[in-house]
Amino acid sequence: MRYRFGPFVADSGSRHVSRADESQFSLHGKQAELLLYLIEHRNGVVTRHELLEALWKAHTTPASLDTAIARLRHALGDVASRPKYIQNAWGEGYRFVADVEESGHIHAPEEPGSAAAQPRANGNQETARVSRGPAFWRVAACCVVVAAIAGVAYWALKPHGPPELLKLEGNYLVAMNGRGQELWRHHMQGGFSEEVYHSPGWQGRLSWIGDLDGNGGAEVIFAFTPEMQIEQRPSLMCFEPSGRMRWQYAPNRVVRDMAGRTMYPPYNLGAGVVVIAGQKPGETRIAAAFVHYFNQPGLIAFLDSRGNVTGEYWHPGHLLYLAQADVDGDGRNELLAGGVNNGEHAATLVALDPARTTGLTTPTEMKDQTFRLLGMAEAREKAVVIFPRSCVSKGSAYTRLVELRVTPHRIVSVAAEDFKTAPAAITYQFDHHLNLTDAEPLKEFSERHRELEKSGELDHQFDSQKEMADLKARLVVRRSD
Repeated sequence: MRYRFGPFVADSGSRHVSRADESQFSLHGKQAELLLYLIEHRNGVVTRHELLEALWKAHTTPASLDTAIARLRHALGDVASRPKYIQNAWGEGYRFVADVEESGHIHAPEEPGSAAAQPRANGNQETARVSRGPAFWRVAACCVVVAAIAGVAYWALKPHGPPELLKLEGNYLVAMNGRGQELWRHHMQGGFSEEVYHSPGWQGRLSWIGDLDGNGGAEVIFAFTPEMQIEQRPSLMCFEPSGRMRWQYAPNRVVRDMAGRTMYPPYNLGAGVVVIAGQKPGETRIAAAFVHYFNQPGLIAFLDSRGNVTGEYWHPGHLLYLAQADVDGDGRNELLAGGVNNGEHAATLVALDPARTTGLTTPTEMKDQTFRLLGMAEAREKAVVIFPRSCVSKGSAYTRLVELRVTPHRIVSVAAEDFKTAPAAITYQFDHHLNLTDAEPLKEFSERHRELEKSGELDHQFDSQKEMADLKARLVVRRSD
């Protein structure tokens, strides 16, 4: 028996679950058995005890059943709070609630040589002959024309063209063309993190669509953070124009620092992904920013179009904002990464040349050497900006960049000095060669300054011109040749 529900088809004969549109999706083994049992007993509640006895012969625990149900829901794109397929019957078990269409198996054709397959004979046991005159050939020609027209119509109506837009649908990443038609979908094990993808602007930070190889196709780069990270680690994925996954990358390095801290994976995707076009297709680099899930290291990983890691830049502090600009005027963009340098206890902006960021590197120049990472070569950044700490930051262990953007004529960065309420921040503007052109306090900075004056924590009144002049004079830009 075949059971069709939503976009899925469950086959009780093969004990397999697939999608009706034949896209990449497959459930088998215990997950398929569990789903089929719920479907076949959908007229009532299936108790937890019944499921354990029927599918595991009681050789498992209720907690394992809960995990199996959770994984099955994730695979189907279902959620317990708004069930489309599997509903909790509190205190009892589960109920399959979707509409189901049943159909029998299609009978196989008769075997050659069987009685049913033998040609019918006339009374003299001679095989009947079919006359193929002009009428037959006219009908055949019409059939060919109709088939050709149908083929052209099918091609015209079938969604085609390069991917231009992505959307998240249940546990699926869906690629669409410019007309909003679905081209392909990929099941993402572990689901999507609601915290990461809740903003409508996630596509600009966490995905990229374009021609990586210079062959006219449109590949898709996607920065994936799962909701259930026990099943799947955060990773960077590359998909072919057809939707086939080309490669997947997740850092797995154990990192140590001068303070004796040892930091193990996983690493979360922080700022997302930027693709920096090379002068030749083979020189194009994908830059992804990862941050340690609990401790200080940040990683900028550079990969080529085939997923080979060409360089790892490990940083003592998280780099949470990415952009690109040509900071040395050679006609090629450098990667800009902003965040915090723990070794300086201050906000930072680094400029990296993808072509010369190779191997395993890390900064070595910093005031607090306990944050220096071990076992790596000295980094060769194009430039490093260390933003000075203001008097407002006296109560903060660190300052950090909270915004980074590039305009046609400026690189704009915002450094937060205090986080007690809204960030008390300063906007710094540079030209594209990282020469400082302006610094201006935001309203929250001046308000926080006056609060500290009233509480006696600051002994001077706020003077915007004087404060900004002092910060401009203390800003550090380290450049390399």
